[in-house]
Amino acid sequence: MTWLFAALLLAAPDVSVTVKVKKLSVGRASKQRVLKGAVEVDIENRGQAPIELQHLDVHGLAFRDAKGTDHFVVHPCDCAFLFGKDRPPPDRTFTLRPGEKRTLTFDDWSCQSVWTPPPPGRYELRYRVLPAGRRPAADRAEVAAMMAQCPSVLASDELWAGAFESAPVTVVLR
Repeated sequence: MTWLFAALLLAAPDVSVTVKVKKLSVGRASKQRVLKGAVEVDIENRGQAPIELQHLDVHGLAFRDAKGTDHFVVHPCDCAFLFGKDRPPPDRTFTLRPGEKRTLTFDDWSCQSVWTPPPPGRYELRYRVLPAGRRPAADRAEVAAMMAQCPSVLASDELWAGAFESAPVTVVLR
């Protein structure tokens, strides 16, 4: 029995996710609140075997407030990827060999639409990355319905079951 338990431990994925905040703040663009600054996420395979992962770009960021509610930076393109209406860029899925690390940098918060930051306040910021191939169970909603559903899907435990998550980092948004 002990041998079987040890074999299972060796086979279990061991992925470390670390968040580093670099001057994250809220500014204004066209009279709307927007994020400024950078967030770096290090993802490292500490296991014994290669692992295939997928990151959901800004949707992997979760800002948890004092009440335990998660807030997300929701973006239309990423919602389309999440619901399977469009294919995500190929680099969203990647394989890490044992000991290999990958760094994701989020420092361009503009794209073609404004990514609304969470309300002003103090948050515990985390980042989550999923095993490859995970998608929420959802129909192919139209864009407006998809955007309305996106935050609740990002907040669902079902989507993030089995995710590798960073320790939280405290951020204050004004």
